[in-house]
Amino acid sequence: MPERRKHHRVSVRLNARFLLQDGSEHSAETIDASLSGISFRSRAVPYRGQRVVAYVSDLGRIEGTATRVSKEGFAISVSGTRYRKDKIAGALTWAKLEQLGGRSADRVVPTVKEGRLFTNNALHSVEILNVSTGGAAVRSAAFLPLGTTVRLGDQPAIVLRVENGTYALAFEKELDPAAVNVDIRFD
Repeated sequence: MPERRKHHRVSVRLNARFLLQDGSEHSAETIDASLSGISFRSRAVPYRGQRVVAYVSDLGRIEGTATRVSKEGFAISVSGTRYRKDKIAGALTWAKLEQLGGRSADRVVPTVKEGRLFTNNALHSVEILNVSTGGAAVRSAAFLPLGTTVRLGDQPAIVLRVENGTYALAFEKELDPAAVNVDIRFD
């Protein structure tokens, strides 16, 4: 089945509380999140189409509409301005990095700094600034919006932070720690 999501989701576990339209409050835990949606694990679930206001650790207040409901939980589409979604992207970056042991954990600068980054329709040359088991920092002349799904070499990743041509990428699956050394390559 083809992927229908607008933005790539990042697995991240955060505590949450949410309010339903009837005023009831319930606890939950995030399963994954993106700029456009969040999946929650919870005993209580809204009905599909119901407005939900969630308070998520590290992300703050998130408003949305229930789009998917199951016995284990539910997912919402996130509503908000581009500014609010940029704030969510930054918070997701830090939450994910924190779960991976913090930004400074096992980051290395590879000897070969040239790499290849693939998007839906193009191949881009990038400069690899540093790499960890959970992601990489790269510099590129290409424009890569937040939430863009990419491939760095053979590693599927998502753009989690953008700053003046420098991008923070989170790998879809963590790399083997033994592979993260100065000889790592993404070509």
